Amino acid sequence: MQTLAGAEDALYLHWEVPGKPMAVYLSRAVTRAILLGGRRGLLPRRPPEVGGILLGTVTVTETVTIRIEARVELPCAHLFGPSYTLSEDEKETLRHTLAQYGPGAAGEICAVGFYRTHSRRGLTQDSDDLQLAEFFPEGADLVLLIKPRILRPGRAAFFFWDDAQTEPGVPAIEFSVPRRGSPDYAIAPTASPGAPRARPAARRTRWWWSWWVQAPLLAFLVVAWYVMGFVGGRQIDNVVPRAAPPPRDPYALSLMVLQYGDNLHLTWDRESRPIAAAERGSLLISDGDQSRTLDLTLEQLRTGAVAYHRLSDKVRFRLEVTLPGHRSVSETWEYSAAGR
Repeated sequence: MQTLAGAEDALYLHWEVPGKPMAVYLSRAVTRAILLGGRRGLLPRRPPEVGGILLGTVTVTETVTIRIEARVELPCAHLFGPSYTLSEDEKETLRHTLAQYGPGAAGEICAVGFYRTHSRRGLTQDSDDLQLAEFFPEGADLVLLIKPRILRPGRAAFFFWDDAQTEPGVPAIEFSVPRRGSPDYAIAPTASPGAPRARPAARRTRWWWSWWVQAPLLAFLVVAWYVMGFVGGRQIDNVVPRAAPPPRDPYALSLMVLQYGDNLHLTWDRESRPIAAAERGSLLISDGDQSRTLDLTLEQLRTGAVAYHRLSDKVRFRLEVTLPGHRSVSETWEYSAAGR
């Protein structure tokens, strides 16, 4: 299922690409939509990455102007882990989706690039990203990576696939993505490597956005959550009595069969009351159409095990123990090669 989001917000971020006659405009709504998808499952482990197609317009004058208006999310089954690595079927879905947003006339919505969230170390493209370049039409070589982070502004970067061969891993534009509601939610871009850095204007930050305030608060909430769960579980145990286990049959022999290839290893409880009081025992073995009876000595009974090489796929064991006073206890176990 594909989702479309972004074009409803008229506010943009704007950059001039260093060394290129190019300008990039990014809708803030698209940024928020990508971050929302990338923060799903952010705790307690590495979240699965999400990705898709960037949609927008391309205007060519003296400067190439790219406006990113929306995005189409392409789901990934993550067969190879949390990284955004597409299977062959998912690549085919990407190919068909790009056919719907092929190169258009000036001002028409079309595919202008690729995006994904980044939950790994650093912030750079990998070989899977570069392989996707062959699916995109000419001119749609813009790549946006966004790295969501907890209690800190996220990081993001634009790359160009045609630059990856000469300068792999070097972004054309880098910028920060503050959390929603923070004083810096205006998302001011930062200069890319090699570009002159502008001195940020002084801004008064509210004290409750400080890392020194939010980190202890988060730790307190986590501890309180576990304490409440522990206390609640103890209270439930005290209110709802646990059912007592059913009493064990004192005359049970507890037969069990373990298979090792064609060999069957029959065991029983040698500490059971019938075995302790036994005068003798016998083991009836029915193997397919054949039957045989083994007389067991007291020593064999108290060893608690017999090995047998089966001849068919269905074997039936019957252990009978003779007790004083002409009494007897027996138990049966049936074995089938297709399962018990």
